[in-house]
Amino acid sequence: MAVDLVPLRAGSADLVDAAVAVTRDSDAESDVTSAAALRAQLGSPDTVMGSSRLAMVDGHPEGLLIVERTAGSNTVFLDVRVRGERAIDVAAALLRSGLERADGLGGVSLVQASADENDSAMAAALADAGFLEVRRIWRMWRPLGDGDATEPAPPTGVARRVVSGPEDLRILHALREASFEGTYGFESRAFENYVEVLDSPDHADPEGWWIATLDDRPVGLCVLDDSHADRGDAYIRTVGVIPEARGRGIGRWLLGCAAAYAVRGGRHRIGLTVDGRNDTGATDLYLSEGYEALEIVDLWERPLGNAAVSATSR
Repeated sequence: MAVDLVPLRAGSADLVDAAVAVTRDSDAESDVTSAAALRAQLGSPDTVMGSSRLAMVDGHPEGLLIVERTAGSNTVFLDVRVRGERAIDVAAALLRSGLERADGLGGVSLVQASADENDSAMAAALADAGFLEVRRIWRMWRPLGDGDATEPAPPTGVARRVVSGPEDLRILHALREASFEGTYGFESRAFENYVEVLDSPDHADPEGWWIATLDDRPVGLCVLDDSHADRGDAYIRTVGVIPEARGRGIGRWLLGCAAAYAVRGGRHRIGLTVDGRNDTGATDLYLSEGYEALEIVDLWERPLGNAAVSATSR
């Protein structure tokens, strides 16, 4: 079987439509894939379009590789989606291509990829390519109803405001860095890169960018986007509270505010993504707020270059 890997180009509508078709078929059981979310991903500053590929078999699109790298990071993520009876062979071809291109980017020492917990073909391809399973990610959703339309009362001394102007953007960035520093997989971003990713024209929702304050001091953030609006869903890209302000119900309150905001916007469901082994209590919070893990994804890693040699020699 010959797998033809076609370079993806953001301006090629036919190729992007084919990529959307692959994604919808590969995620049919979980029903969480959004065409708008994929198009937003392809247009993200983190996506290395020159290294991303569409896999064609007998003239039909059967796989997709999106190569992602945060500016300045030593880690590359290979987002591989496959469909059809030849999924394991297509996945293997895409992973080989992704590893070659990650190595060619320079300065990369770690490559990550993922597989749905029930996707044995992808798991086998990852294992054959030298990846090891290291983490479990939950993609969680909860339905919204009329009862969510009213914002909950804030904890004592707590308020929120919509981000307004350059100073607030810097505060939002600083809150992100402080809230997630030290957590698994967190990558610090320079302010300029953060704003570039945040303000992507495909899914930005500036009215849903909030700073939470405690006695007028910024202590938390919540960032929603429109990446799943084509399905009538709201999506929380980031919600966090700095360590010294936790335990006061601020995170739970921000979730309630997000639900109310989503209902006012005509959304029927709201979602987020979390590390299933998060040790901050976030997973328990989301479960208690009615979120359900509709998709569980295993994260795999493989060292690259000199790092791979060092890992093998230990």
